[in-house]
Amino acid sequence: LEKIVDYLGVDGMSSEESDEEDCRTVYWVKIMEWCRDDVANYMNLVDQQCQQVPGLFSKSGSKGVVKHRGKGSGYLVSDQEPVKQLPLPLYSNNWLDSIGEHRQLSLKVSKEKFKWLQIHA
Repeated sequence: LEKIVDYLGVDGMSSEESDEEDCRTVYWVKIMEWCRDDVANYMNLVDQQCQQVPGLFSKSGSKGVVKHRGKGSGYLVSDQEPVKQLPLPLYSNNWLDSIGEHRQLSLKVSKEKFKWLQIHA
């Protein structure tokens, strides 16, 4: 998880829209179409750890809030540019196929190996 967060850096973090639901603030995480779906799943695990493990994260900053992250109707698409020089497995194959060869070359995709781990929560 830490390696994915390191790769994405600040530029790879999705933006959010806030809303009210049952008198609580909730966040709708915008979808980064260029990012492989597995990355969102891993970020959900990070969010869960923030809420479930006392003392794991600093109490400063955002508190344990509800975040809706996923694909389909009701989700907003981010207009953030894709992070360059990521290992190939972090990019969405469908998105890569849709952008054309010239734009793919401009990403300067890293040849570094990246192995997905099976995490059982």
